[in-house]
Amino acid sequence: MATPWPQVAASPNDLREHATYLSDYLRKALVCIDSAVDQPVPTLLVKTMIAATSVFITKFQNTPDTTAVTQALVAIQQDLKTTAETVQTTATRIQENMNTYQQVATLSQETNLYVRNAAEERRATTALIQETNDIAKEMNEITKTTNDIAKAIQSTLLSKASYASVLTSNAAPHSKPITISTQTSSFIQAQREIIVKITDSTTIESLRAKNPRNLQNHVNRAIEQSGNKHIERIRVASANQLKSGDLSIKTSGRVEAEALRQFAND
Repeated sequence: MATPWPQVAASPNDLREHATYLSDYLRKALVCIDSAVDQPVPTLLVKTMIAATSVFITKFQNTPDTTAVTQALVAIQQDLKTTAETVQTTATRIQENMNTYQQVATLSQETNLYVRNAAEERRATTALIQETNDIAKEMNEITKTTNDIAKAIQSTLLSKASYASVLTSNAAPHSKPITISTQTSSFIQAQREIIVKITDSTTIESLRAKNPRNLQNHVNRAIEQSGNKHIERIRVASANQLKSGDLSIKTSGRVEAEALRQFAND
């Protein structure tokens, strides 16, 4: 008994399922042909096999080439890799630029600080120069005053007694010159202080009996009685007797002190 011819069914849409169905159908058709021996193959069966094969081939031809897809995927992967490397390189360069910017910012801050310090030093130097100029100007004025006093000394009558002689009136006025000392504890004090050396013991004891107020009045009277027009209006700020017996006289300013030094023996 001959094997019945396989029935034709609708082919699946999926390409793999279609291939499986067509392979199974052709295998069954081949079994039928072998079992029929010399019997002719029905024309309808041949048409069906040809049509099914043609549909499969057409579907296969319309299916995208996986090789092209694979190549496209490989190309995309390569592009993605290149892009990633580019992004990484760019990020590294950005980081390096940021580091450089920070270094430049730090250097700029240090430069600004140096400029400010230099400006402060220039201002301080300018102030010091101005102060030095003011001191020099003041010293010039003092020198001028001293020169004027020196000239006045030359014109003072020798017969007039000096205020220092009056202060040491218990001693012989012309037995020895009056000594004025400027060795004091500080430069500022030395500019205002005059120390009259007293060697006569009687005078020392006489002055020691006076309190500072009386000593001050005694010195002012001696200056007034000197008859020297350059100093007769000077009033001392204080007068004290030292342990050595010498007399310490302080004026309110340097000019007055310099005048009393110049006219100590006139």
